[in-house]
Amino acid sequence: MREKPRRAVVKASAGVLVAGLSGCAGILGDTSEEESTPTSSRSTAHPTTTRERTTSRTTTKVNATTSEEPTETAEPTETETATRTETETPTQTPPPTTRPAPDIDHPAANGIADNPRLGRPLEDVRGIIVAFDDPSCPSCAKFHEGTLPTLKSRLIDPGKAAYVARAFPIVEPWGNQGVQLLKATHAHDAEAYWDLKSHYYANRQSFDTGNVFEKTEAYLRSETSVDARTVVREARRKAYDDAVNADVRAGRSAGIRGTPSFYLFRDGEYRTKVLGNQNAAVFENALGL
Repeated sequence: MREKPRRAVVKASAGVLVAGLSGCAGILGDTSEEESTPTSSRSTAHPTTTRERTTSRTTTKVNATTSEEPTETAEPTETETATRTETETPTQTPPPTTRPAPDIDHPAANGIADNPRLGRPLEDVRGIIVAFDDPSCPSCAKFHEGTLPTLKSRLIDPGKAAYVARAFPIVEPWGNQGVQLLKATHAHDAEAYWDLKSHYYANRQSFDTGNVFEKTEAYLRSETSVDARTVVREARRKAYDDAVNADVRAGRSAGIRGTPSFYLFRDGEYRTKVLGNQNAAVFENALGL
């Protein structure tokens, strides 16, 4: 039998700056520090930022020119606005708790035990990447299709780190419905969640508020074994609205202004925050794994 792993106790530490070797600049720090975010998700500006990588002994400042910005639009509400969503009374059905959450003292990681995860249980890994994303976000799609597979092969599959996904819909209106559908799918089938998420990113421009439920049901029915009709019915009723709202509150508390946003933890310590579609080397260097 494998020894019972230690429970990680993560303490928020002083913030640092990280800028990607490619992709947008990331503001890394505590939530009281001003963040540089774009004024538009289509901005073509390429700001130069300074990153400060802090370790237990040394602090190094590095200048890097960025090439992509995180997507930012209106801040999400804890429930979908009346102009964007169904008006049905939601049935609150939070996902079941299957294991104790590690003691992580950081707002971005509050209540992550039952969120969608790639990799081993959080108690069994040295590194944790907490990602806030939106199924309608173009930068999130680029990260999911480009960087995440590399992180999976280098950090996640070898058991060095786990990747936790949290919902923060702020880009297109249909993203609010998309996160409800993703939460409902995950409650029934974790693997189908990742399949659906990939489908959303690959076909992002074909969805809108008028077709996302029907198109999602058709995809789930034809490409997965999940009960598509039940998933869509629960999503329309916002059965997992508590879980969506928990993610949104955590993102707000952490100071998120754009997606994708990532919070990195290692060996019981908060390491840094990374913004935008960064390459895998940024995550590897920041985690030191």
